[in-house]
Amino acid sequence: MKEEKKYFNNIEFLRFLMILEIIMFHLFFGNSLFMQASTPLYELNKVYAYLQKCVGTYGCMANDFFFIVSGFLLQYNFNKSLSFVSYIKQRAIRLLPVLLGVYIIYFIMSKIGLITFKKYDNLFVLLFLNNSGLMLQGSNIGGSWFVSALVFASSFYFYIYKHFQKYICDFITCLVTVFSYAFLIHVNNGKICTNPLATHYYFINEGIVQALAGIGLGIIIYNLYCDYKAKYKDKKDTKFQIFLFSSFELYLLIFLINNMTFHKINFNNNMIFILGFSVLIFLFLIKRGIISKILDCKFSKELGKYTYSVFLVHGIVINFLCNFFYKTHAQFVYNYPILQIVTILILSFIAGALMFHLVERPVVSFLKRIK
Repeated sequence: MKEEKKYFNNIEFLRFLMILEIIMFHLFFGNSLFMQASTPLYELNKVYAYLQKCVGTYGCMANDFFFIVSGFLLQYNFNKSLSFVSYIKQRAIRLLPVLLGVYIIYFIMSKIGLITFKKYDNLFVLLFLNNSGLMLQGSNIGGSWFVSALVFASSFYFYIYKHFQKYICDFITCLVTVFSYAFLIHVNNGKICTNPLATHYYFINEGIVQALAGIGLGIIIYNLYCDYKAKYKDKKDTKFQIFLFSSFELYLLIFLINNMTFHKINFNNNMIFILGFSVLIFLFLIKRGIISKILDCKFSKELGKYTYSVFLVHGIVINFLCNFFYKTHAQFVYNYPILQIVTILILSFIAGALMFHLVERPVVSFLKRIK
């Protein structure tokens, strides 16, 4: 019997950190708009060049964190009485309003000459088919590949867990997770996430495989969490154990943020990040250290609730600033790199909060009432 549903507020805080990581990555990966806005000035700036080498390489790993957390929550909130069609409807109600809002904003931006709107490719986005292997080109709606991959992979796992016995599903999940990560590691020479996402053998898309791997791992973490709760639910820790768990939480948090943002790790296998994510998530779930307990608060929940909207909206902020400001004020951007980065992070969060309060929450609530 499952325990009473609750929020994992400390996980929400980690989600907030990872969304900041993704924004930084989209600023500094090789062919980003920000880095292209005034070449070669940015290449001459040590801050920009350094961040491009570091966060521009590993920042995309934050996507895997979101997939893993989604897999955990998929099983934590699993309702076997729900039909497969009803599950798809729930996914659409939850994800489509913000996606449609961003779609409309990008369409308006195309009308004033800011972007070239790929109307047919972007239409596939609203059907959750972007980067599914059914498109020759990707959409220019940033982050939409993640939504499509999330819907595809989570629907696959929901279907098998609904229709087959659990021990069979767990076996399939382990196989799919291992083989998916192995495929990504070997086809990309140690990297799990690449830009752009390639489709191999005409139908195996890296985004879908990444989602199958991450969500599958999240399900495995859920099973471990259930076993832990069954055995150690009322366990009382000594001061030494609290110190030990707290130290491990702090080390993993610093290790992940440092090596994804400020340091290009000298190890050619992204599975080191997957391992770090998995252990950190598990430690935050069991809450035996001080850090995981402190961050398990309402403030973390408030930060975390904006992550989906920020994830889809921040591309609009970057696009707008690059076209209206950075190209014509390149010298100012060159002279004040930290100011530009902080400004984009703050504006992305504000835009995401507006999208959440004006679109995501009211539309999702409305659709749930009329469903």
